[in-house]
Amino acid sequence: MTLLPAITTSFIASILGGALPIWQQRSRSHGQWMHIVHSICDGMFISIALTHFLPELYEHNTFPQFLGYASIIALMCFGLTHLSKDKKGINTDKIVLGLLFSHCFFEGMALPLASNQHIQESLTAAILAHKGVEAFVFFNLIIKKNSSNFSLISLLLIFSSLTPIGIITGDFIKGAPEHLFHFFNALTCGAFLSHGAHCMLLKDCNDHNHTSKAWMVVGFMLIVLVLGGGGHEGCSHAH
Repeated sequence: MTLLPAITTSFIASILGGALPIWQQRSRSHGQWMHIVHSICDGMFISIALTHFLPELYEHNTFPQFLGYASIIALMCFGLTHLSKDKKGINTDKIVLGLLFSHCFFEGMALPLASNQHIQESLTAAILAHKGVEAFVFFNLIIKKNSSNFSLISLLLIFSSLTPIGIITGDFIKGAPEHLFHFFNALTCGAFLSHGAHCMLLKDCNDHNHTSKAWMVVGFMLIVLVLGGGGHEGCSHAH
């Protein structure tokens, strides 16, 4: 089965990326180090959105379609930022969690729908290039909520399984609409941009405001170097 290596490596990359922040959480004290790590991850969120999701949406859609997805992204950014400011304390992290999990599933489903082996190989490389980074960034966000180890490990297993499950599902469902994949990419892009800019826009890290922006730039550049702008080569299965 040609899809087995992608299923296996995707799962392992996600496990390794998410396990690192979970493993380190017990040894961390809440101080400057925590602010640095989270600021770097905020920059990574923004970078993944701008260097992975946006180019992919632009490359594989007509310009009017891209404008539609860009509007969805803008509405997501506005909506999540507004909810974060709401005094009722709506938990926007759960929204980001649902969108990211949906993205992981549909990302995997796109792989077996590739029109030829070359595109399938490019998509596999694109998925594997960011799975570990995505898991690392996301679980650095989650551990701020002081969740139990059991909850974190359970979330990691679910997160790591979604792309493999998507790959298996896509192998059985050949007629999945591509626009559904792009729609969830747009939602996730908006969620990443909103969460990445949360500290800077809402001033929730006032004590470290200037240094946090510098570390966000570091996180942004790390993603650019790791992904090398090649994360959007996949998902061209319908073109």
